[in-house]
Amino acid sequence: MHKPHWLFIDTADDFGGHEVMLLRWLHEAHKQAHIKPVLIARVDTRLYELAPQGVLAMPLSRSHAAVSSGSRHSPRKFLTRIVDAYRLARYVLRLQPEIAVVAEGSVLSHAWVTLLLRMMAIKTVIYVPLTQSGSEMGFGRGALRDRLVRKIYRHLPDAWVTLTTEQAQHFAAWSQVERPIFVLPNTVAPEMETAVHNIVNKDIHKPLRVLILGRLDAHQKGLDSLLNFLAFHLELSADFHFTFVGDGPYRQEIEQRLSVFPLLQKLITLHKWSVTQEVMQEHDVLLLASRYEGVPLVMLEAMALGLPVISTNLPGTRALLGADCLYSVGDYEQAIRLLHYIERDEVRAAMIKRNRDIFLSKASGAAFTHAVDSLTARLINLVRPVTDTDVRPDDVTVIRT
Repeated sequence: MHKPHWLFIDTADDFGGHEVMLLRWLHEAHKQAHIKPVLIARVDTRLYELAPQGVLAMPLSRSHAAVSSGSRHSPRKFLTRIVDAYRLARYVLRLQPEIAVVAEGSVLSHAWVTLLLRMMAIKTVIYVPLTQSGSEMGFGRGALRDRLVRKIYRHLPDAWVTLTTEQAQHFAAWSQVERPIFVLPNTVAPEMETAVHNIVNKDIHKPLRVLILGRLDAHQKGLDSLLNFLAFHLELSADFHFTFVGDGPYRQEIEQRLSVFPLLQKLITLHKWSVTQEVMQEHDVLLLASRYEGVPLVMLEAMALGLPVISTNLPGTRALLGADCLYSVGDYEQAIRLLHYIERDEVRAAMIKRNRDIFLSKASGAAFTHAVDSLTARLINLVRPVTDTDVRPDDVTVIRT
């Protein structure tokens, strides 16, 4: 039986969380063999280099950082986009794909790809992990971006894919999208899923060892407000020690604060990126302070490994964490109360078990495999007449406004 080509397109320069999951999706799609997945990405990116074996990878131009160090609207970058559009159009004409999946870090971030595909009459699906509005995420001209989504962009794709039902509902509410919104959950590396016994049941420490792990970004990750709060509450060092682990644009600011205010070093330590399993094993709780997120992989890894999580209350986090793990963005007084709360042995044990059970049911490798199979069937039904072999009684969510 002829298997159709599906294009998976990501034009980002960087390798982030949703690129990790795009690779997992490609691997599963190839393994399940219902379609022929094709990856289209920038030739010098990790995403392109890590294309799963057996999946055809087709190159776009080099990343914008390699082309020019100037403005993202520079003439050379504009020319690069023209070249990419030409290449993408040639790939489409050559492969005649049944569906194209466009990966966007946030809504509207690669709109030119979707517009080109629609002009070529290709069934298009947008895979987007960050579904908050531009205004909510604090983007420049966020209100204008949101208006553009509601007036035009929401009509372009045939369907959307995000990470949780809560995100899909939130997105449908502000964007007024009327096309189907499917859900494909994130998952973790297999070694994370099987390593739970290395951490669970270990004793906690005093002061409580609080881990902030991931890309050190001031705005999205909320590290600017968290650092300011800690700088004015040095007395917390009697009960907690906060360890920032990772790299990113905000690292220099944290280093500068620690050098200028030596007393802050009693409360905060800064380390470069470490092996996730090892660093989690050395801490008592993971703290997330993000202003906006998809479904953080670091949260799923902590849930799988048996490390309690305290996080800001966002659509992508409350889908997996209980109310006793969540606080409002910027409300660090509540976060401190929650950190004290999990010091109780019975609370901690119940939280670890609940998080592990939720992880296994919603974000394990088995759950992801099932979700990819279900999503493939539903997307096939967008472009083909429904048959008994296409329809499966699955639980992949479809949100309609």
